[in-house]
Amino acid sequence: MADFDLAYSFTKRWEGGHVHHPDDPGGETWAGISRKYHPDWPGWAHIDQVKDVYGSSVWEGEMWSRTDALVKDFYRGTFWGDLGNLRDQTLATVLFDTAVNCGNLRTGKWLQECLCAWDRPVTIDGIVGPQTMRTLTDLEANRPQEVKDFTAALMDLRGAHYIKQQNPTFTRGWFRRLTALRGR
Repeated sequence: MADFDLAYSFTKRWEGGHVHHPDDPGGETWAGISRKYHPDWPGWAHIDQVKDVYGSSVWEGEMWSRTDALVKDFYRGTFWGDLGNLRDQTLATVLFDTAVNCGNLRTGKWLQECLCAWDRPVTIDGIVGPQTMRTLTDLEANRPQEVKDFTAALMDLRGAHYIKQQNPTFTRGWFRRLTALRGR
């Protein structure tokens, strides 16, 4: 079964620490958690407290010691879901990292589109519920030789999404991350 800690260690390397870039549609983020989209995440209270004491340029080490467990719990609860039921670690890591980077709904739609393309019809609504997971685990169990190509197709959709974003500030980094993911 897929291991959350392996997926998390990959994603954590790419999400880094504090970012508040004007070209980032998510606004201020810590470890990839957007304050705009997740304003109630409990780690924001720690971040605000430390920024007030240390100033924003010297506090990242302090923040990791205060928030690492919160980040990990948030990622597990928000993006991992039932991925631990998958046999293929690379597929689980790709789905997890894509959800962190591109959102759950978009990732769910891409997963469902790929399942339909693999002659595994599901409703394309972006919600990775029991039907989608059953269909995916059935594909893994009955056509394991196709999982690598299936996973590559998911990454291709992600790459096409990056191009559509027309955000040169982040595009090269997004593709470096995708290349690293392909190398797993």
